[in-house]
Order: sequence, then structure tokens, then C-alpha cells
Amino acid sequence: MTFSSFIDVAALAALLCLGPAFARICRGPQLEDRLLGLQALGSAGTALLLLLAQVQRAPVLFDVALAMALLSAVTLLTLVRVLGDHSEG
Repeated sequence: MTFSSFIDVAALAALLCLGPAFARICRGPQLEDRLLGLQALGSAGTALLLLLAQVQRAPVLFDVALAMALLSAVTLLTLVRVLGDHSEG
């Protein structure tokens, strides 16, 4: 397997992960399911950006992927904190 075909397979796998994640965000049924879908969507998007950066040899896309991963993690932590405060009170 060449490196180019490996990137194609990895990109296809990341794209296939976007569908179920988006469906989980839209359908729920609970808020926790939607948060998990949001996190999966962020992870798959980050993976796609990293693959695109490798294919196009664009270092700026590595930076964008890193920022996206950090924002995804911070967003999840913030939402968990806010939702935890609402469920306790």
C-alpha cells in the first residue's frame, strides 16, 4: 500500500465518521448524545484537516487543525460544566 492510497483510505474513513456523528447531533435523543456527536464531528474534522495538510503540503492547515482540536476540547469542557450546573440546581 502506497502512502497516497493510505491517505485516501484514511480520508474516506474520516468522511464516513461524519455522517453518524451529524445524525447523532440532529436526533439525540438526549443532550449527552448530542455532545458526543459534536465531539466526534470535531475529531473527524480535525483528522480531515490533517490529511488535507499532508496532501497539499500546507503547514498552515496543521495549525488550523491544532486550533480546531483545542477549541473542540474546550467547548466540550465548557458545555459539560454549564450543563452540570443546570442539572444540579
